Amino acid sequence: ERLAEAKGMHRRALAVRMGAFGPWHPEVARSHDFIGVVLRQQGKYGLAEREHRRALLIRAIVYRDKPHREVARSHSNLAEMWRQQGAIDKAARAEHRSNELLETLKQPGKAIRPFLHSQTRILQTASQDAVAASAKASGGARQGLALQLLRSCGACLEGLGS
Repeated sequence: ERLAEAKGMHRRALAVRMGAFGPWHPEVARSHDFIGVVLRQQGKYGLAEREHRRALLIRAIVYRDKPHREVARSHSNLAEMWRQQGAIDKAARAEHRSNELLETLKQPGKAIRPFLHSQTRILQTASQDAVAASAKASGGARQGLALQLLRSCGACLEGLGS
């Protein structure tokens, strides 16, 4: 009962944040994470994963050119969810990414190239999910989403250099 109430509250907050900031804002990512946590507590792991991945995608786009604590948090949330499901290998990889980001934040300039490679992989994987989800959106909204994803992926790839 209380989890259902919390989920409703977080969904209302998500709607308010999307209206105020648009879909590509860190506060919108935060709402997706909160919803994901509630769904995880309800044992709805597929839905929880979708919400946590949305949060990660938004954060990967917003913070694309630098490591950020919120991106690490997204990886950590996914790791916890997979741990609860018994997917230990997936959980370990996500937790490793989270720890790498946090370590990079402690030592600026260290490991930025691996971080950019990691972000590019995240954007490529998550963009497939986002494009599939946007199939329900209207033509203009779908085109806007696709353009945003392409620009973000392109910026990450440019940052990698050769």
